[in-house]
Amino acid sequence: MGICFEATIEIRKILNLLLKMNVGIISMQRVCNKGSFLQAYGLKKMVESLGHHVEFVDYEVGKPLFGNSADKRQYHILKVRNSFINLFIRCKWLRMFLPDSYRQIVIERDEYKKFIAKHLGVTDKMKYRTSVDALIIGSDEVFNCTQINPEVGYSPEIFGVNNKARKLLSYAASFGNTTYQKLADFGKVDELKGFLTAFDSISVRDRNSSAVVEKLLGSKPEVNLDPVLMYDYMPTIKDEQIRKDYIIVYAYRSRITPEEAREIKAFAKRVGKKLISVSGQMDFCDEHLSLNPFECLNLYRHADYVITDTFHGTIFSIINRKKFVTLIRESKGSSYGNQEKLQDLLDRLGLQARSFSNGKDNLYERLSADIDYEKVFDVIDTERKHTMKYLSTNLGL
Repeated sequence: MGICFEATIEIRKILNLLLKMNVGIISMQRVCNKGSFLQAYGLKKMVESLGHHVEFVDYEVGKPLFGNSADKRQYHILKVRNSFINLFIRCKWLRMFLPDSYRQIVIERDEYKKFIAKHLGVTDKMKYRTSVDALIIGSDEVFNCTQINPEVGYSPEIFGVNNKARKLLSYAASFGNTTYQKLADFGKVDELKGFLTAFDSISVRDRNSSAVVEKLLGSKPEVNLDPVLMYDYMPTIKDEQIRKDYIIVYAYRSRITPEEAREIKAFAKRVGKKLISVSGQMDFCDEHLSLNPFECLNLYRHADYVITDTFHGTIFSIINRKKFVTLIRESKGSSYGNQEKLQDLLDRLGLQARSFSNGKDNLYERLSADIDYEKVFDVIDTERKHTMKYLSTNLGL
């Protein structure tokens, strides 16, 4: 059975080479985030492996659906912040007036823009409504209408409106913590239903997104894992051990509580390891490393443990077969929560025991417990076949 499947995929690849398509991807390709880059890059490589040409398509960024005045205020603060960062990227001589910490943020963002230009072909020149044979929307939280991020927002174009493609599909798209009830509260149910009805095929990434689509359309979508799990990255990443005896902390600084910081420090002291942050300066960590996405994956390769509260930080741990915990954040009202997407990911891979709630769980016990990665990768290997079948079937053949 497995041989027949592999042979079918190879035949499809040969036929696709003869009927090469120009495939556009709308994703989070411009968001300065390691996971956002790697999922976009992974999807690009998978589509290219089927013999197609890939280019990234931009969309007009709209405002998110604000839950309250605090969200609106936070949105405008972030928008002003991003404008200043972009100013300092363009005018390098102005950086001399910045404090060291802010100058480092600008330098990292500048380097990241160069990095995505090299690996994704994404430059300062925007590409809107590009004519393509097929348009894929995803992966990542492309359908999250309520996230307070001025680089994303709620945009009809990210739901395929006004596209110039013969075929429209999504791959592992996520609504994040936007639920059906939130869409109803904002009066967007009918509009979203109209948008999604125009898709030729819909694939989502998680249980919440599947439930939203099913309630909107009355039918279940495909469910596929994130491209960072589906594309086999590690054989392509240079193996270089730059540190020894360390724990990676990959989390948003604003979300780490003082209690969590104390417990993480106590664990590091108990096991005799250094704490290395890879997602911004954190006072309780011993060191912060500014790394591009590929370098970050390599750092994971040699880590002893990982503590994270991010979706892709969790995936980086899994593909490197690390002992890790994921800090679960519950959504409350319009506040950010990672529970919808992360609990679903851990459940699907049989890793429920890696979730961690401060005050309820023991960090030492969770991190010390072994993981049966053979079972985990049995699921991943099956899902990889499912993914390639979905893509090859929906891209013309």
